[in-house]
Amino acid sequence: MDKGAWTRLILLLVTLINSVLVANGYDEIKLDETTLSIILTGLVALWGLWKDNPFTKKAQQRKKLNKSLEKKREI
Repeated sequence: MDKGAWTRLILLLVTLINSVLVANGYDEIKLDETTLSIILTGLVALWGLWKDNPFTKKAQQRKKLNKSLEKKREI
């Protein structure tokens, strides 16, 4: 996904959350530029953390396999 698609997805999610909040009688999320920047920074940080670290069992196994393949190439 490109940056524009991610931006549209995030704005869609915020809009849907606002709609659910209003429908259930809660105050809506009021977004100014600073709040939106903080939310986007947090999401990007979480995404980067997830992509660069093998949290799941499958990802850990894949990392071990990649290391073993790299060692075989060096020999």
